[in-house]
Amino acid sequence: MKLNQSDSKILRQSYKSSLIPSRLATWLTGKPSLGQKPLLKMHWSIYVLFIFLVFIGSYYLGFSNQFENQELALTLLSWAGLLFSSRRMVAVILHQSVHDRLSGNSMFDQFIGDFVTLFMVTQDYKAYKIDHCEIHHAPLGFATKYDPIVKFFSVFGINLGQSKKACMLIF
Repeated sequence: MKLNQSDSKILRQSYKSSLIPSRLATWLTGKPSLGQKPLLKMHWSIYVLFIFLVFIGSYYLGFSNQFENQELALTLLSWAGLLFSSRRMVAVILHQSVHDRLSGNSMFDQFIGDFVTLFMVTQDYKAYKIDHCEIHHAPLGFATKYDPIVKFFSVFGINLGQSKKACMLIF
């Protein structure tokens, strides 16, 4: 087992002692706890279509609501749909596509990944793939002090190996 895979396994095991329920942690991170099974399995294409439809529908609902009723409930529903779908597009669809695991066809995965980055108005697929696969998943960097994500959290005082109690005292 590579060093980064070992560290990743330790990190996932730490989810069990989290204050956040495991299903919610999975939903937030896009990564299941060790041994966790999905509530329902669906084909990747149905999942991608569903998320795209939620995004487009939420965008349309929010945009049209601003010109017609201006109902707060519709604005909140639109916001929740956009937040949910954009998070899923990045955490699941784009992530799986840069690892060439979404459809099984790397060219189609790149097409879907490019489509997601256009929706999200973010860095393009190739730049994200380099950042994610070569920097974040570097052999000696993943889930270590050299991981850019770990560095980001350390800015807020959340450090590797820190106890739950110490993290709670920060906030």
